[in-house]
Amino acid sequence: MSRFRIILTAIVLLCAATGAHSQSILTDPREIVDRQIAAFGGLELLRADQNRYFEASFSVGGLSGTIKVWNQTPDLSRTELDLGVFKMIEGVSAELEWSLDANGKVQKKSKPNEVAIQRREVRRRMATFEYADRSSDFFTVSGGNVENVAGVDCYVITITNKLNADRRTDYINTRTFLVEQSVSMEGESHTTSVFADYRNVGGLQVAFGIKQTDRE
Repeated sequence: MSRFRIILTAIVLLCAATGAHSQSILTDPREIVDRQIAAFGGLELLRADQNRYFEASFSVGGLSGTIKVWNQTPDLSRTELDLGVFKMIEGVSAELEWSLDANGKVQKKSKPNEVAIQRREVRRRMATFEYADRSSDFFTVSGGNVENVAGVDCYVITITNKLNADRRTDYINTRTFLVEQSVSMEGESHTTSVFADYRNVGGLQVAFGIKQTDRE
């Protein structure tokens, strides 16, 4: 085969590969979310996974220590923060938000205002993956463009709601459909979470590596 024909064949193969790749890229944000939910293990398993616990390192203001978090769907939680010179235990029950004082007594936090009540409602619905329901009129799913995040091509999907201006933007791997990064905006609070080391746990894909950065 002549050198010219080899080059021409390579160009044809490259174009074919490029065309095949471009055809595989999705544009419908709802379809991307459907693929994301399926990649994580399916809606039924996700909604059945009601209890989560994790431990992590934590640092703030020059102090470092550990944090332990217990979550129960849709919105119950307990958090234990130990920074050595400072320790904190707080949580959310069905009736109230609470914390433990220095004597180990439960202290009820101030009565939540309308903003806090709406935010809790949004979190509750997010936790049950209502945004994945195409018939829901509570959430709006938009986006679908592709961005590169730390060397990985990701679909960018933004989830908003009808109660307030809170939103979450997920960066979903175009190949695996697992979330590489998520950015949550709640009022002035801005939280970026980076996920890694996904493992299969009972049919669900769970990220064992999570790095979270908060800023106001």
